[in-house]
Amino acid sequence: MAAADKKRTLEHWLKDAHAMKSARTENLERQVARFEGFPDVQRRLEDHVAHSRQQIAEIETYLHELGSDTSATRDAVSQMMSNLQGWTTAAAPDELVKYCIADEAFAEFEAASFETLAVAAREYGEPRIAEGCARMRDEERDMADWFRAELPRITQGYLSGASGAR
Repeated sequence: MAAADKKRTLEHWLKDAHAMKSARTENLERQVARFEGFPDVQRRLEDHVAHSRQQIAEIETYLHELGSDTSATRDAVSQMMSNLQGWTTAAAPDELVKYCIADEAFAEFEAASFETLAVAAREYGEPRIAEGCARMRDEERDMADWFRAELPRITQGYLSGASGAR
């Protein structure tokens, strides 16, 4: 693939990542209040929201460095999908369990996306972007591991009728 095509691909994928992170961050913000019976989960989600906002800003910086910008269309479509996911899950009595399952899966998806971005940035000759994307990949893997570890406790809380586990 020619260098111009590699750059264009990297830009498109960064725009996709920006849209994904923006929508996902808003979804996580809505979840924080839902975990009222699990203050440690709320704190971890709040920390993850802060990390996600940092990742969004970093992706925007990468796009500007490449002479590009975010995609309003991608952001809008991702936001609509995020709202739909939040609405359908919130309607369920076992919403906390479903949130935890979805959060783990989505963190794994984000990790894979950032791995792809790291490879693309390396291929295009942008080692700083590659390093940043690799770090974000690791952050998302850590978050997926955390959700996986919390899932039994959240499930037990739901099954036992614990406060906050609807």
